[in-house]
Formats: sequence, structure tokens, C-alpha cells
Amino acid sequence: REANAARQATQLKLLQTERLALFGEIAAGVAHEINQPLAIIGLAADTAARQLKSGNTAEVSQRLEQIGEQIERAAQILHRLRTTGRQGEDDAPSLCALNDLACAVVNQIRPQFTALGIDLRTDLAADLPALRCRPEPIREVLSYLLLNARDAVAGTQQKRVEIKTSRDRDDLLVAISDTGVGMPESTLRRIFDPFYSTKEVGQGSGLGLSIS
Repeated sequence: REANAARQATQLKLLQTERLALFGEIAAGVAHEINQPLAIIGLAADTAARQLKSGNTAEVSQRLEQIGEQIERAAQILHRLRTTGRQGEDDAPSLCALNDLACAVVNQIRPQFTALGIDLRTDLAADLPALRCRPEPIREVLSYLLLNARDAVAGTQQKRVEIKTSRDRDDLLVAISDTGVGMPESTLRRIFDPFYSTKEVGQGSGLGLSIS
């Protein structure tokens, strides 16, 4: 019993470490994204200060309005970051729009894809019914799959990843595809095995798809 308890505790720590690594990747993308409104705010503030000295109040008013818009934009980015990784009572089952969950993940990680020259596309079916679910685990799974797709196309010429939603009678479906080289059958059989990874040492723990 002690050995089993110790093994379970170790597994939980590893799972938490993997989730923190995912959160770190998303946070890095958000940090890159939030630099854009901050840069605009800084420029607008400098311009407003100069125009204020010259008495050009109309220009100052425009710049202040621009600053307000960018503050709201930054607040929305930070809100997305706060909802990432939230679990427990705050993540109780609720009615969610599947397309909204998909878009939230795409918006978080798009800066990483753009920086790597990867074309990240969405093909979202219209009029999907609401889904009762715990939203955070779904966002987590979509993040793992999209980040795996990002790595799969890294060495290819045509770098494209697509997330698609659709409906099949009572089922809502999400499909993620990429233009990577694929994998042999021997690898495919093991992709959900804990700690199994085809990546180089230090580039993956082999837990992402197991958690998914």
C-alpha cells in the first residue's frame, strides 16, 4: 500500500509538472501578445504628453481614447490567461459553446504559431448546440493537440494546422489536422502511453497525450 501510494503521488506530481509546462507555453504566447497593446499605450502616452504642452487638446483626447481601448484589449488577454489552468469548484460543469472553447485556445497560442510561420486555421461549424461540460479539461486537451501539431510541422515547408468543429447527430466533433510527416503504425499504437515520446530528451515528457 505504501508503494502504491508513493507511485500515485509521483504520478500526480508529474502530471502537475506537465500541466505547468503547458501553462508556461501559453503564458509565453500571452506575454508576447500583451506587449503589442503596451507598446501602443506607451507611444500614445508620449504623444499625448507632447500635444498637451502645445495645447492641442483634440489630439490629446484621441490619444487618451486610444489608450483606453488598448487597456481593455490587454485586460481581455489577461482574462484568457486567468481562465487557463483553473480547476476545482470554479470549473464545475456548465453549458458551453464548443466553438468558443476552440477559439479561446487558438487565440492564446496563435502568437507562437505566427512567430514560427505556421498557418493556424479554423473551420467552425455554425449553429452547434451548447455542450454541458467542464470547460478547462477540454481547453487543456485542445492545447496539447495543437501544440503537438505545431511541433509536427516544424521541419516541413508547408506549415499548416487546422482545427475543425462539426456535428454528427448527437455528437459534437473536433478534428485537428496538420501537414506534418505523420507517424508509423508502431508509434501510433503507443502515443497515449505515459512517458512515451519521439521527441528528443528535454523537449517533451511524453505525458501530454496521456493526459489528453
